[in-house]
Amino acid sequence: MIDIIITVFVISGLIGIKKPIYGAITGAIIAPLIDYVFHSFDLLFFIALFPIGFIIGWISGALLKWFFSGFRGGKHNTGPSYTGRAGGHQRGGIVFTDEEMKNAKENKKRIE
Repeated sequence: MIDIIITVFVISGLIGIKKPIYGAITGAIIAPLIDYVFHSFDLLFFIALFPIGFIIGWISGALLKWFFSGFRGGKHNTGPSYTGRAGGHQRGGIVFTDEEMKNAKENKKRIE
């Protein structure tokens, strides 16, 4: 039983990184399949593995999605953002990030 759980957790987690529902569906398919191929067949246990695999697949996909989301850098400071004019005294236009300002200053220097 533990070999089924570990295998479903790993495979469903890898597939469910993008969307945990894909990992859940994969877990619901893989868990009974592993039991059918590698263990003696018991109908009740085989049927019980569908929801167990679904739950384990969902949890592993969501857990790995949450864990690896910090490594992508999120969606902040990825490029310029555009602002409109809120009033006559405020300037609208492009707002650059710190990295873009730094790169712009470095690119103004002459290469000697």
